[in-house]
Amino acid sequence: MRVTQQEAATLPLNPCGAFQWGSVMDFGITIINGLDCGAFAGDDLANAIEVPTLPFTDTVDLSYCYGNQNLVYDSPDVFYKLLLNPTMQQVSVNSCGSDFDTYLTVLNPQGVVITYNDDHELCAPSSLLSFDVNDLGFVYIVVEGWGNETGVAQLEITSSYAGIGMLEHPTVNLYPNPVGDVLTISQEVKDIEITNLIGQSVLSSCDITTQLNVSSLEPGIYTFHFHANGIVSSKRFIKL
Repeated sequence: MRVTQQEAATLPLNPCGAFQWGSVMDFGITIINGLDCGAFAGDDLANAIEVPTLPFTDTVDLSYCYGNQNLVYDSPDVFYKLLLNPTMQQVSVNSCGSDFDTYLTVLNPQGVVITYNDDHELCAPSSLLSFDVNDLGFVYIVVEGWGNETGVAQLEITSSYAGIGMLEHPTVNLYPNPVGDVLTISQEVKDIEITNLIGQSVLSSCDITTQLNVSSLEPGIYTFHFHANGIVSSKRFIKL
């Protein structure tokens, strides 16, 4: 590395300035213990990060080591592999907690795009999508930036299951949906619990009611669990 300094210059020095008189000094630099990005987990399909169980969350910095394997945009991307099972009905994926403009893609085992999303209305400029499981076996989920953007991506994956937690009550409806402050239920319910996309309980009530104030909830997708006519059921709603 060569350092040049203008003679009798005043601080701060202009690193781009031109001058006739000054001094020059050469230094040798040795860089050790650098970051090894070889076979970095999630860099491509062959090294996709395995999703062990749902709900699943992961935070990853795309600013280093990750290359551009998914050719939608020029940005770095990270691959996840999700094994599906017959009890799953619908999988939801979001990158709403990311600190940059993200883009989501879901690929089948052959690498063909199943679905994608950019700038979902609930968490733009981040992304959110859902897809039916069917008989896919497994899928790849890809997180990348819009254009060439990069940063810290936060991924959340959840699923609804046959016979578990998403039994639709035939006579109970929620409105308005999407909702702002007060959620109205079409008939009396009790033992209410609301969970977020990763299954965390965010609101509950044991009272019998037909209305619920949800103004304290952050914008997003929630599951409304309740008892009505002796049946335990659930319905989804969107909070604006």
